[in-house]
This record gives sequence, C-alpha cells and structure tokens, in this order.
Amino acid sequence: MGLPEYLEPIIQTRRFWTDFFWITYANDDEYSWDEAELNFPVGPEFGLSVEVDNYISTIRLHFNSQDKKKHLLGYDDNFHWQPYTLRWSELEAICQAVSITDRKYSHPGLPLLILARFAPICIGDDVDHIVEILVQAWKNLGEDILTDDQIRQVIERIDNRDMQLCWHYDESRSYWWVGKGLDESTATKAYTYRRSRELDCEEPFPNEQWNAFISAVQNIVDESSTTRNAHDIALAYEKNTIDKFRPRKRYDLTMTLDLTMGDFPVDKAAVTCLLKTLGAVLQSLCLGKAGTLYQEGTTVMGKHIETRRKIWIRIMDELSLGRGIIKQMLWWLRVSPSVMYSNESKPNDSPLQIVDRNADTLEGAYMGISQLSTSGPDTQITYILPTAIQSMLESTELLGTETTITGPTTLGWSTVDTADNGRIEFNFTKFPQGVDAGDENTGVVIIRKLTLQVSAVLHRFMSAASLVLLPMLLTAKPLSEEISCHWKGHCVVNSEELYDLLSAGAYEWWVRGTGGAA
Repeated sequence: MGLPEYLEPIIQTRRFWTDFFWITYANDDEYSWDEAELNFPVGPEFGLSVEVDNYISTIRLHFNSQDKKKHLLGYDDNFHWQPYTLRWSELEAICQAVSITDRKYSHPGLPLLILARFAPICIGDDVDHIVEILVQAWKNLGEDILTDDQIRQVIERIDNRDMQLCWHYDESRSYWWVGKGLDESTATKAYTYRRSRELDCEEPFPNEQWNAFISAVQNIVDESSTTRNAHDIALAYEKNTIDKFRPRKRYDLTMTLDLTMGDFPVDKAAVTCLLKTLGAVLQSLCLGKAGTLYQEGTTVMGKHIETRRKIWIRIMDELSLGRGIIKQMLWWLRVSPSVMYSNESKPNDSPLQIVDRNADTLEGAYMGISQLSTSGPDTQITYILPTAIQSMLESTELLGTETTITGPTTLGWSTVDTADNGRIEFNFTKFPQGVDAGDENTGVVIIRKLTLQVSAVLHRFMSAASLVLLPMLLTAKPLSEEISCHWKGHCVVNSEELYDLLSAGAYEWWVRGTGGAA
C-alpha cells in the first residue's frame, strides 16, 4: 500500500507542504495529477482517504466504513468549507493504527501531518503535547522539509481556540460534536459535519459507523506490541526546543475606510491595492494576513457604488510591528485620519492615530511591488509578477558590478547590498490572496537603509520590469490609459525623485497629499 508512486517524491518537497497548508499558492503547472488520493487503511475493513486537486485548492476527507460506504467527513476550499472533523485523541489513535496496518507509514509521520488539516486545536486540548507530536512528525518526515517558522505557521493555522471552538459529548447518542462555545446549551454552529443534534439535519454524521471505526482503531493499537506512546516519543524534544513552535498570541484587528465620502476619500481600487500590499507584507514576514470583512454601498442610476469597506487584519504576536506597518501603509495611501480602528483581542489597545508621526514608529520602509494589468468587462486592475522576476533582479545589467545580492532564503527573501552601504530586500513568494485573486500576486520590498544607489537599483528594476510601487502608486514610466484612469494619484518619478520621496518617508508623503489633514 503506502503512497501512490507519483506522490512519493513530491511529499519530500517543501513546496508541496507550503501549498498544502496554504502558506503559498500552487503554480498552474506545479502538479501533474487531476486529483491525488492518499489512502490510510485501518485494519481490513476501515480507512480514511484524503483527495487533493492539482491546484491544492480543494482538499476532501473521506471515511471508508465497515459497510463499504464512502462518507464525506469534511473539506476545505476557498469558497465554502467544513474542515473541523477529528478530535486529537482520535487522530493520534488512528495514525498509530495506520502505521500498524501499513508498515510503510510511521507514527508520528505523514498520516498525522495530512490528517491534521482536519483536526482543529480546541479549548481543552493539550496544546503542548499537540505541538510536540507535530514537530516530531515534521522532523521524522525530513529535517529540512519546512523551516521552523513554517512549522509554527501550520500549527497556528489549525489553532482555533480564539474562536471558542470546543468539543462536547452527547452521552445519549455516544456522540462527540464541535461548536463555538464552552456551554453546550448555547454553543453555536462551527464549520463541521459533526454538529450538535439540533444542527445535525443538513448532513448527518455517520456516528454509528464512526464509533465502530474508533473501537476497531483502539483494538488494533491495544493489541500491537510495537505501539509506542506518541507522547513519550515527542518528549524527546526538550522544552526549550518546543517553545519556538508554540502558537503565538493572535490579535484580530479591524479597520473601516470610507470610500467616496469624507475629506480624503479612497476609492475601491485603492482599498484593494492596500489589502493586497498589506497582506503580502504581513505574510512574507510570517506576521499575519488581511482581507475584506464586509462592504457597504449604494445604487446610483442603476449602478452599485461601494461607499465603505471594513477590513480584518490578523497580527501574530508582534502587535507593535504590525501596527507600525499598518500605519505606514495608510500614510502611503493618503487616507483620512478618521479611519476607524479596533482590536478585538485587546479592547484597551490605543487608537491608531494617523496624525501622530511619533506613535507606532517603524524602522525601514515597507511596500509592495507588482505589474498592473486589467481584466473582465469592468477592466478591473489585476496585480501580476512576471515569471522571470527573480532572474531580472539578479541580472548584472540591473545591479551593476559593485552591488551584491544574496538569497533567496528558504522564506523567499533576497537582499541587495550596495557599495554606498545601502540595503534593500525583495520577496516574490506567491501567497494565497483570497477567493477573488486567482493568479494575482504582489511582491514585497523592504528598504532597510536608503541610499542613492539603493534608489537607483529599485528604479532600474521598476523600469525594466514595468513595476509599480504600492500602495503609493509610484512608477518609473507612464501607465497605460486603461490603468491610469483608475488612479488619479499615481506618479511617474525618476531615480532622484524616487530617492527624495523615500527619504522624506511615508508620513511626509501623507502630509503632502492631505495637507496634514488640517
């Protein structure tokens, strides 16, 4: 049994796993299959299987029961999802039984990592043990499959304690179900087929067959003389080694921006630009992500016009750095100082004062970079990175002979050091951008030390690849009319002007555009 032959080499690559956990976005030609199936048999009668499409955008979990039926237990995709399926005690026992049934699998190992996609960390779970066993599984798979930061990102992705996700037991039915809330009488619906009795009418969970499966799993584990407690295995990692993998503190922020209203309104295209830039910067730093929470609008002469956008921002652990990046982005975008900000995870968090340049200070300049194009009947702006963008950056013609470049690192960072002691960093990792993004992508630029040569390198790069600095919309050459009509505020600059603008900084850029909101 084991893995299909075509999957064996792919499972050993970092790119498969970052795509599988949606840290990165699969390229169009990355995988050759139409749909891959990973089978995890348990004894002669039961098993689980996971199906993955060739874009790794839809992942399904099936249960093969004793009566030979195949039950859909959960799935994850970019549109609708029901991924919360397995309790951690169940998952560990299942993976032990799989390794006993099929000796090509080890535990903790591949089955645990694949099936963990459907095992949320909930309130009441032994988080330290879960972290330990997942880290052990990654190291057993291959010491360098994922970086430590990426392993932590995977663990954080399945950590749902902030949603108050909790397992409850219905003794009358011998039935475990998951909901949002500690009190089973008031717990609300979660994204799962294992719902409470009152909510279990849409897609009944095959509980009788599942209980028979778990009983068979336990019998296999109990009867095996080769089974070793995964907790004992995981304890081989010392506490100070495990600490760096523990889920970080999560801050859930919201901002509301007025469109077409107020003293300094921003339009739909500008807000979309902000979201793509902010999301790419946060993800490239393993710091968080951002997206749209909801939109408000009105209808004028039969045409819908968006008037307000509320966006969500998730910051992991480093709230001060996150706030600094957010504020710098808002300055670059020249938004109104009346932007509404809240921190649901920290209600007493101080307001984000746009007019105060001394609060939320930040070393360096953070921005996005991308080619712009148009698509659709409404000629909407799309953000694209050329396939050869990394090689373009590394070309001697662009860098010159006295400039050095190192990287890209395992996290995608390339660092350019200039002869006048300047430093600039680039990241072109293809991050998932949300439901509507398709193949769009935004690169990231961080200027660590601005000098004339850094500005010259950046400007040559922008010119050679027809790139735009975001969200301030600076270009090295004019945009086409079909693109420029969406942004009245874009600006064409030469190398010296680019240096002057970047040297003055984001706050001065905001003041020049808004008059300091006076």
